[in-house]
Amino acid sequence: MSTTTSRVAVITGCNSGLGYGILLRVARDFPDTHVVMACRNEDKAQTAKESVIKDIFKNRPVSVNSKAEKQLISDRISFLPLDLSDPVSVYKAADTLRKR
Repeated sequence: MSTTTSRVAVITGCNSGLGYGILLRVARDFPDTHVVMACRNEDKAQTAKESVIKDIFKNRPVSVNSKAEKQLISDRISFLPLDLSDPVSVYKAADTLRKR
């Protein structure tokens, strides 16, 4: 996690729907927050992360710093494997978060 963030938001179900909307809002509007995407599938999480970054910048004018800004946002979003239907997965995820 980035040392410049003061908060952590753990979001489940952020590949689509309401979870994706929450991910977009937190990543866009809370620059001091590190976002943990707690999902079952890392590939889908990566796709959602890339989509969020594109969505954040799609209505902004292209600037000299847009690549750097995109990287800053990307650095604030990480993946955590989590399957809420599997108690072992839940305990592993909680343990991982405690150690961060």
